Amino acid sequence: MNNKNIFNYYEIIGVATPGAIIIFGFSFLYPDYFDLLKAKDISFGGLGLFIILAYVIGQLSQAVGNIVEWIWWKLWGGMPTDWIRTKENMLLSREQRETLLTNLSKKIEIKQTY
Repeated sequence: MNNKNIFNYYEIIGVATPGAIIIFGFSFLYPDYFDLLKAKDISFGGLGLFIILAYVIGQLSQAVGNIVEWIWWKLWGGMPTDWIRTKENMLLSREQRETLLTNLSKKIEIKQTY
């Protein structure tokens, strides 16, 4: 059995749940447009449609979040995890940075670029 095609917990909790929350939020803001959530007796197909919409909207909101994150860190000079490798900063002293780069290059066999 190929486990790559099975949904994992991240896809349920990290993607579909935020999508469901967004759908519920919009159903309160715009109740006329979200008849799916008004139904007292929701059908199996309606539940399936809701889950698919929650997953798609969760993916879209994640994409928007990734774009916002990229813009935010671009304004501050890149991701903090890259600051250690790429430029002088206050996160590590010069000696700590040189030790880190030396040890890192030994472990993953890369050229050091200072």
